[in-house]
Amino acid sequence: MSYRIAARASWARLSCLLALSCLAAGCRPPRGPGGSAFSRVDSPHFSVFSDLPVADIELQARRLEQLLAAFLEHGWDAHGELPLKVNVVMLSDRERLHEVTGEKIGGLMFSPLLFEPWIVVPTPDRKNDLQTLCHELTHSLAFQVMPYQPHWFSEGLASYFQTAVVEDGRFVLGKVPIPLLASVLHGQLLNHAQIFDDTADHWNARFYGSAWLLVHYLMSEHADAFVKYQVELARGQSHAQAWARAFPAHQGDRLDEQLRQYLRRAQFVNVSFPMGETSVLTRGKALHLADEESMWAILWTGKSGPRSAQAARHTELALRLDPDQVSALALAALAERDPATAQARVSRLTSSHPDSWLAWLTAALVHEKTAPSAAEPPSAVDRALSLVPRQPFALMLKAYELARQGDRVGALATSRRALRQQPSNVDLLWHRASLLSGLSECGPLMDVARTIRQVGHTRLSAQQQAELERILQRCFRQPPPN
Repeated sequence: MSYRIAARASWARLSCLLALSCLAAGCRPPRGPGGSAFSRVDSPHFSVFSDLPVADIELQARRLEQLLAAFLEHGWDAHGELPLKVNVVMLSDRERLHEVTGEKIGGLMFSPLLFEPWIVVPTPDRKNDLQTLCHELTHSLAFQVMPYQPHWFSEGLASYFQTAVVEDGRFVLGKVPIPLLASVLHGQLLNHAQIFDDTADHWNARFYGSAWLLVHYLMSEHADAFVKYQVELARGQSHAQAWARAFPAHQGDRLDEQLRQYLRRAQFVNVSFPMGETSVLTRGKALHLADEESMWAILWTGKSGPRSAQAARHTELALRLDPDQVSALALAALAERDPATAQARVSRLTSSHPDSWLAWLTAALVHEKTAPSAAEPPSAVDRALSLVPRQPFALMLKAYELARQGDRVGALATSRRALRQQPSNVDLLWHRASLLSGLSECGPLMDVARTIRQVGHTRLSAQQQAELERILQRCFRQPPPN
């Protein structure tokens, strides 16, 4: 999947998925027949979970699909269907929301959980519209096309797009998020060194406001150069190198003064694009309580890991309520340390859900973890790929299978294809690094290692750095391929 970068409009086009209109929160519905107050609505590209009335959730899903269609129309080269659905959880209980996201965070994106991205946000209301969801969706899409993003760029971009709206059939960008503007008034604007410092603590309103203002300034007054900066980042340049090439006249104290002048003028320009129309089918249903428990297990897996006490507790509750709950069985199999028990869970999973790509992909991954040298279970990866041909984790596991079968060319090509679907996915990058090391492809491995060090906002831990060095050393100690 790639994005056609075009001057002045390149990142503005990202708004087509993110320009969402406000929907006031409905009353909390009574618990359904399955005992849960939550419902799920599926559309072609989204699964939306919420305790809103089903009709309101369906409206949200249709709007998301309509906006995605318009986004595709305005320049996104998808080369077919998008590879992964986006799961969106809207929570009206702010206490439970903050248990998952943390007190300082209004929303959070987890990618992947059970091989798909998940976003958890508060139920939309008139106060914040869907700004949190827009912010997190921006992260999801932006990292899909650009693995390396300096922290200021990532958060500034998401903050710029979070206020996108639909007005009179057009996407409108550039509206001011009032809390972020307030955070940089009265001498609170950070200087360029503080904005660009990727090692600083960025969980504060001044950083978000300063990053938003810088992106707004660049989008409004230096859009062509901003596109060039993005191109340089995509080519693997560091922030300093990309900035020097794109903005040679906007350095140091001069940049600080230009940003202060832009703030004083307060002439924040909006841009807009026409919005097409589309017809979307949605399917809604009330969740069984086991499905709700599984949802919480997935979110806690993203928050604290698959073996955390909270994730394990919700997984166990889901399986008590429904021993064949597909997501809970998959989580339990993937978290299980005992190979025999994991294989038993997989056997139940695939027999209970023979038409589920999740069941077969879980079976293939458990096999890879517990018995990679043994014969592959009959068609586990191929069954998954027959159901979801572009699923990146299924493709990566297929690459491992081809490598074991001696098909070096097929393994390398399939792993590249997997990574093209999700170029910023850290798990996929580590899998490809291990594969390249095993095949003595040390040159491409160096490129992947550099991406692993740069992707996302967090630096590698000492343990991760040691593991990466081990993979690199193993590659260079092996004889080159024939």
